[in-house]
Amino acid sequence: MKVIPLKQFPRQSFSVVLENSLYELSLKECNGIMAVTVVRDGETIVSNRRAVAGAPVIPSRYLNSGNFFILTNNDALPYYTEFEGSNVFVWMTNEEIDNA
Repeated sequence: MKVIPLKQFPRQSFSVVLENSLYELSLKECNGIMAVTVVRDGETIVSNRRAVAGAPVIPSRYLNSGNFFILTNNDALPYYTEFEGSNVFVWMTNEEIDNA
């Protein structure tokens, strides 16, 4: 599992290389919820999907070698004001997901 640090910003975008793929991620606050967009190797695979604690960000039809998750205390909905505190953005390989 790799922790990807997030800042307490209502909108943020960043790129990360994981398992030989370039992921471009955007997180933004929309009317009290967090939405995630994921572009993998130039292809948009998630567009403004609601972020839910503990749920995979990438739908199964687009799975490659792992997935992103937002972990929170007590499965509370993720929110940017908690990004440097109790909310953690992680990448887990398929093997780690299967063993969790």
